[in-house]
Amino acid sequence: MKMQDEHELGDVGAGKQPLQAPRARRLIFCFDGSWNKLDASQHPTNVVLLAESVPPMDREGRDQIVFYDEGVGTASDETFRGGAFGKGLVANVQEAYRFLIFNYRPGDEIFVFGFSRGAFTARTFIGFIKCTGIISVADASQIRRAWELYRLHADRDSDELEELLEFRRRHCPTSCVSASELAWRRRDDPTAEPEMVKVRYCGVWDTVGSLGWKAVAATFDRNTDKRYSDHDTQLSDLVEAGRHAVAIDERRVHFMPTLWRNVRELNVAAGYDPYSDGAPYQQKWFAGDHGSIGGGGPERGLSNAALHWVLAGAVEMGLEVDLEGRSQLDDIRYRADAPLTNTPEPLDEEGFSLRGSVGRAFATIKGRLLTANRSGPAEADDIHPSALRRWFMPGSELGDGRYRPAPLAHLEPEIEAQRHLFDPPDKDDLPTYVVAAGESLWRIARRILRDPDRKDEIFALNRDLLDHPDDIFPGDVLRMPRDAAVLSSEVSGERAAGEANVGAIGG
Repeated sequence: MKMQDEHELGDVGAGKQPLQAPRARRLIFCFDGSWNKLDASQHPTNVVLLAESVPPMDREGRDQIVFYDEGVGTASDETFRGGAFGKGLVANVQEAYRFLIFNYRPGDEIFVFGFSRGAFTARTFIGFIKCTGIISVADASQIRRAWELYRLHADRDSDELEELLEFRRRHCPTSCVSASELAWRRRDDPTAEPEMVKVRYCGVWDTVGSLGWKAVAATFDRNTDKRYSDHDTQLSDLVEAGRHAVAIDERRVHFMPTLWRNVRELNVAAGYDPYSDGAPYQQKWFAGDHGSIGGGGPERGLSNAALHWVLAGAVEMGLEVDLEGRSQLDDIRYRADAPLTNTPEPLDEEGFSLRGSVGRAFATIKGRLLTANRSGPAEADDIHPSALRRWFMPGSELGDGRYRPAPLAHLEPEIEAQRHLFDPPDKDDLPTYVVAAGESLWRIARRILRDPDRKDEIFALNRDLLDHPDDIFPGDVLRMPRDAAVLSSEVSGERAAGEANVGAIGG
């Protein structure tokens, strides 16, 4: 594909067309967790896997520009201070913001991802934009002042304060963050047409907040969701869609999750049923510990479920990813029976050699003594199907017996009411179909059953195998309706030239 000139310069002059507006791009911000590094390729996190799989240009010629941040505690002299005590978050947010103002153009789409404390950084980054806007490059010297304003007002629903409105009008003249701000600017200038800034998508894995010594004090405070009142950690209405994957089985108190508390309200405000699969804002709980949600350990069996779910939401919002070639996302199927633990102890890695016994003692206190069950989801609908699938598996198929985690105990009746959805159909003589690369249930139903609407029929026959109609992978063996064998023989000679790589029906 021929790379376009950044500004699409054309011939100009008398009788010639004027310069075309630059093509809108996607800016993708990826914030990794504490101690997670890009060169730790043996066990990459979900953030790394996603960042490495975003092509620089999509199929329509739109640039996709990735900003990757290794997260706090990754520099050789910061591993102890940054990971254990949260040093570096402010610098990381400001670095990402600086990248934003030097690269953002009106119309660009912003995607934001993060894992662990990197997820907290991602959400702080969005809150920073909501509070102070995207300042012009000419005013880049105002970043420090912008951060001071954010720290001063982030604990309040304050983007409409006169001080912030004036700051954004002065330093963000071509953009605004809300309809009310636009109306405010038009009071003085009826012709004002600033662009409305939006974050297209926010995808985060198991958000953990850590800001300086407050993180240590919070170790002894179970009310962890309120400990950072000076940072905006709710899901901002600046975001058009978002997904947060949360760990059910993480017990370290200093890894307590910072949850979104306004998901229902945002969905209702957007006109969606909060319980619908199509709701733009979702927060789901997954089986496993912290690393089993965000990756970074040797076992991807469970983390792939959370990776696929967050990635699917991003793709729905327009992000293009490479699932072929050298991409590590070519097969991200999960295993519901995979080990629940997938977090290597970061305090044992090289950074703690700087502090020796102090670091090891700190690890022992936190890792062994300061543990507690997470509160868990409020409703059964907040549990991801992958966790429900593990719940319904016989204990003999799991290394640690039946899956009955304490955070789900209060929802046992509601969970058990769904058991029938995960039982295989009482039919062992159905024809089967082997999924090929690039296929979907809609495509299979259209080609084999001559009716794409029958995709739901295929899904119902495979509910014990599939979490969602779109969650199929090459090599999956699907049960098909009884008439599929006859119909498939009728269409066997009707493959289009572009459908040479299709699956096969078996008896």
